[in-house]
Amino acid sequence: ANSTATYAVTENVADQKMKAQEGKIVDDAYPFTPSKIDRTKEPDFLANTPSFNVPKIWTKELTNGIKVQGIVNTEIPMITFSMTMGGGRLFDAKGKNGTAYLTAALMNEGTELRTPAQLAKDIAMLGANVNVSAGLEDITIRGNCLARNFPKVMSIIEEMILHPRYDAAELENIKARVSVMIKQNSVNPQSIAGGAASKLLFGKESPLAIPAYGTAATLTAITMDDIKAHYEKYTTPKLCKFNIVGSATAPEVEKTIASLVKKWNGKDVTIPAPYIGKAAQTNKIYFIDQPGAQQSVIMLIKKGPLYTNNDFYPCVILNRALGSGSNGILFEVLRLQKGYTYGAYSNFSGNKYYGLFNASSSVQGSVTREAVDLFNDIIRNYGSEYTQEKLDETKAAMLKENCGSMETQDAMLGMLSTISDYGKPQNYMLEQEQVIKNMTLEQIKDIAAKYLKSAEFIYVVVGDAKTQLSRFIGAELIEK
Repeated sequence: ANSTATYAVTENVADQKMKAQEGKIVDDAYPFTPSKIDRTKEPDFLANTPSFNVPKIWTKELTNGIKVQGIVNTEIPMITFSMTMGGGRLFDAKGKNGTAYLTAALMNEGTELRTPAQLAKDIAMLGANVNVSAGLEDITIRGNCLARNFPKVMSIIEEMILHPRYDAAELENIKARVSVMIKQNSVNPQSIAGGAASKLLFGKESPLAIPAYGTAATLTAITMDDIKAHYEKYTTPKLCKFNIVGSATAPEVEKTIASLVKKWNGKDVTIPAPYIGKAAQTNKIYFIDQPGAQQSVIMLIKKGPLYTNNDFYPCVILNRALGSGSNGILFEVLRLQKGYTYGAYSNFSGNKYYGLFNASSSVQGSVTREAVDLFNDIIRNYGSEYTQEKLDETKAAMLKENCGSMETQDAMLGMLSTISDYGKPQNYMLEQEQVIKNMTLEQIKDIAAKYLKSAEFIYVVVGDAKTQLSRFIGAELIEK
């Protein structure tokens, strides 16, 4: 029979020696890792407002029209990239809104050479993430991967671009998921408020007022032939912008995508400007009934400066202390002081086609009128009550935030996208830094007077009409 011996180890405390000097434990001797920094000396404090350093950006236009921008970042052996190629929502035919959305979604579901399962597995086996989505102007492929796997990932992406699958069964699956999404959003108060606000501001027929995935009617109308025609007609390297950040130099990137450049050709395509209709009457409340709702969604919306307008970034500075986060006045008053809501926020947003100012919250139904009045009073008086102390605090906070804003590859990719999408100079963030530093109290008050006029707001309230509508004189009850 097998037997197992047990051995007892007895510690001899007397043999233990504590290596100490003046009561401090001393490590065993070992070789120190060489360092360029003298770690025996305490470093000096950083300046209170350190400057933002712009990463070095390289650019290249390839023979088939692809415009490439990149930042070499070797802190981690990763690559993060995006590729836009035309064919966005602005190309959707009237009555078939959502075509771009379905086209992009279908690109995620296999290629001519790989089933959806095979495509997903092959990308996962490379430790990569790749996703295709549709924006206003473009269909965009975004991804990240280990630097050593970048050539293999780009080989798969080349296949996705040049050999789309057009799988009828997968299209029906995608349509089914979108149909569920449409039904869910039709009863979601935030979605209802946002959709109504867009229609009131841009007009019902504007593509800016229709969800990216379309409507129930347009979803039914879109066929596989529509998707094929959309992809083949509007996606082109002539509109392609390839942005990349990571452990790859410009020659390495160019070599990796050389095969795609050689095989992918396309014609020039002009991006159509979106139709924008007449806005609804401003300085008026539009109420949408949500029978029995215990909460009300409040949304104030108006047109603002385009992203390309010189006033846009000053508006961002202006909004910082108003509603950019939990440090804003809207949050402080509506949540902390009054307890009407869990949060209240505002922001300026925009692109090359439109600009918006939006303020919103979800409040207790019983204080809907009071909350609307507070929103109106706070925003109307915000400029006149803005102080030098508030401006100084805003400047200090934004300068420090900007200094550390490019610490990730995703953040650097976002900067590249802004440069390529809007034609911004490579040092545009330094220009924004100067706007912050040079902003005066008089300028901030002028911006507030120009863009926060209460008479220009459209007010949308989604709540229980039975208990709340009568509290608003002159409000109009509208459909979802």
